[in-house]
Amino acid sequence: MGCQQLKELDNLELLLNGLNQDNISPPALCDPLEIAKRFNNGIRSMNAWIIVYINVLCEAEKLNIYNVRVIKRVTEIVWNRANSEDKRRWRDLARE
Repeated sequence: MGCQQLKELDNLELLLNGLNQDNISPPALCDPLEIAKRFNNGIRSMNAWIIVYINVLCEAEKLNIYNVRVIKRVTEIVWNRANSEDKRRWRDLARE
């Protein structure tokens, strides 16, 4: 395993352990207009997974983690661990 892969694993573990769940569900960034202004590039429509990704991204930045692969992987883990109520909340927010 190369140095880059080890660093990614370290960052993955750091982000998973340092993730403030209170900022993920309910999402800290929950104003649809603010989210759209900051992150919507007009190419993809907003969806629930992107809402989760944006909030994980904000948490990652607090931990000085900028590796997109790590952030996407943690977002997948958060999404797969989420209960139906959390997913419903994110979907409702994406529709606003």
